Amino acid sequence: MKKIKKYLHIVLAVALATGGGLSAWYFINSNTPTEKVVVTQGKLPSGTILNSSNISTKLVSKSAIPPGAITNPDEVMGKTLNIPVLGNEILQKDHVTAGKGSLAARLATVAPGKVAVDLPQETAQGLKGLEVGDRVNVYGEVGVSTGEGKAATMVDKVAANAIVLYVPNNQEMQPDKTGAIIIACDPSEEQRIAQVLTGGKKVTLFLQQEVK
Repeated sequence: MKKIKKYLHIVLAVALATGGGLSAWYFINSNTPTEKVVVTQGKLPSGTILNSSNISTKLVSKSAIPPGAITNPDEVMGKTLNIPVLGNEILQKDHVTAGKGSLAARLATVAPGKVAVDLPQETAQGLKGLEVGDRVNVYGEVGVSTGEGKAATMVDKVAANAIVLYVPNNQEMQPDKTGAIIIACDPSEEQRIAQVLTGGKKVTLFLQQEVK
């Protein structure tokens, strides 16, 4: 008991010092101006298309916020990273491609050299699980020569291994394009698809298994 009493004043002094330190820490932090900023969720390479799964927000002291920091997630949603970034890094305006919406960014990143083509929503009738990034073949009714000077048509593949850029139920991608499916295909295939559609014929999508 005597030993406990002997060191009791030391224990009390440490407790008071700790309590005072915590109080000061809470006081300083509660009075430090903060602002919400957009940060990355994990390390991301250049060319990454930003979406809700790879960004988040957090409160940061205003004194620690770099120039050009982005505070609204909507400003980067669907945009493409110009440079690689680290996890929990504050996104800045010069980190993302300026002047590109989600569709343009996706086309430039996942299908360089290809063109975006709108297809009627019924094109994918039956493919209820169609998602952005799926690869499809497009078939349509095209004109052929019979050799007898008569007009005839046949169903043929008009685009191969096209990439789905948008589907109507994906509102995050392109909310103003609710009535069309958008694919990326070669420019020559774009012309064949256009010939089918302008001729009043329909096109149909067939889902392709991704080759790894």
